[in-house]
Amino acid sequence: MIKNGLDRVLISVRSMEESLAFYRDLFKMSVVADGPLDPGEIRKLWSLPAGTEARSALLRMEDQVTLIELIEFRPHSGRVIRAGARTYDYGLFDVAFRARDLDAAYLDLKGRGFEFICPPTIYSAEWTKVTVKEALMIGPDRMPIALIERLSEPKPAIRGDYGVMVDSAQFVDDMDQVTRFYVDILGLTKFFDQPLPEGLIDDMLCLPPGTTSRMAFIVKPGSHAIF
Repeated sequence: MIKNGLDRVLISVRSMEESLAFYRDLFKMSVVADGPLDPGEIRKLWSLPAGTEARSALLRMEDQVTLIELIEFRPHSGRVIRAGARTYDYGLFDVAFRARDLDAAYLDLKGRGFEFICPPTIYSAEWTKVTVKEALMIGPDRMPIALIERLSEPKPAIRGDYGVMVDSAQFVDDMDQVTRFYVDILGLTKFFDQPLPEGLIDDMLCLPPGTTSRMAFIVKPGSHAIF
């Protein structure tokens, strides 16, 4: 049913210029399209009040089909979707990008005033024999963004400071029910589903003591981004 995997991640933004300065200028994503949306169509699609206008910008990393779409509504609510949420509440949690040198990226972004939920942290995923360094930051409009540097071979080639968007993470209530939707109904492929070792991600996600975690990766073959 799904032909191309994850087509795009849509992010509602307060200021298009501020968000473009982050994704385009800092992360070096290419702008594929940028312009106003039809007012009648967007009001119908999102049940918006009369008079609402919107601007959309589509961005992507080189050699990646999955897009980030930024959309700015005018007027907007002034509210952030995850305001007041804990890191482990249900729903869309973050998007993740590869980083060439995570320590350098962390210092640069901290110097620019960005907050981090978790500084660069090294952990090994024994089930895949992979060691990574990962940090979790708060991007524009309080959007959580994970930055991941792979430390074990084979290391991906990254031309600039940041590479492709790796995944879009969600926290779910019932893993089996959710994966049935993506696999059985949408036709994606699950290639990993296991409980995580105790304490592996607790510090990174600020999880309470005693939390157990289970992770699944779901992808459309041929797509660079996973759920």
